[in-house]
Amino acid sequence: MKKVWAVLLALASVAAMAGCSKPGVTVSKGELSSASSAAAESSEKAGETSEPEGETSAESETEPTETAEGGESAEETTGDESGTTESGETDTAALFGSLSEQFSCFGFQWGTTLHIHSDGSFEADYHSLSKTKKGEEYPNGTDEIASFEGTFTDVQKVDNNCYSMTVTDLVVTSETGSEEIEDGVRKVCVDYTGKMSEGSEIMLFNPDTPVSLLPDGFLGGRKPAGIPDGKVLGGYCFRVDGSTVYYSQNK
Repeated sequence: MKKVWAVLLALASVAAMAGCSKPGVTVSKGELSSASSAAAESSEKAGETSEPEGETSAESETEPTETAEGGESAEETTGDESGTTESGETDTAALFGSLSEQFSCFGFQWGTTLHIHSDGSFEADYHSLSKTKKGEEYPNGTDEIASFEGTFTDVQKVDNNCYSMTVTDLVVTSETGSEEIEDGVRKVCVDYTGKMSEGSEIMLFNPDTPVSLLPDGFLGGRKPAGIPDGKVLGGYCFRVDGSTVYYSQNK
């Protein structure tokens, strides 16, 4: 646009020289030619110093800056700083790591001892001694025994005191039906899995759980030796299908 205006001004100057000269003053063709050349030269110089129309707007288009790219990157990597997944899954490795200890369920002359590993797998041993089941070769009675194993899976946090989980891969590892006599006691392997079955629901309570918040009947109407005196459990406990309770022996 500046170039066009320069040409128009130059031509106007030539016209002025031709039309506004005094009477009797003749403007030669050479003078007009020189003026036209000067005007053209002036317009060319004006064109060299001016920027082509539209070039400035092209350069003014902004490209994504490093800040914008950095912002995009930060947005992509933003997550929950609390470490809790969106699905609410429990850190089972940490939980089972704290449960890597021995539990027991017991009564008069019977009991089950269970050990949980950090990966959620467990193995257990059961025995039930009956002194009335005796004979000449085993005067001290009969002890029914069993060994079994399984895995706790599908761990979910119920609240700050309780977790739920499911028993899977439950199998008896001892040879059911086999027997032997040892120290006057007849030991018979039976098919027993500690009141658990495949798919049993486990409710695990942490040591800080107030006894007053335990489900009705959790302690079975008595306070086992595994539960210390006080207002909290003092150790991990879990209940199988709302009945049998296992108590931590690691205090």
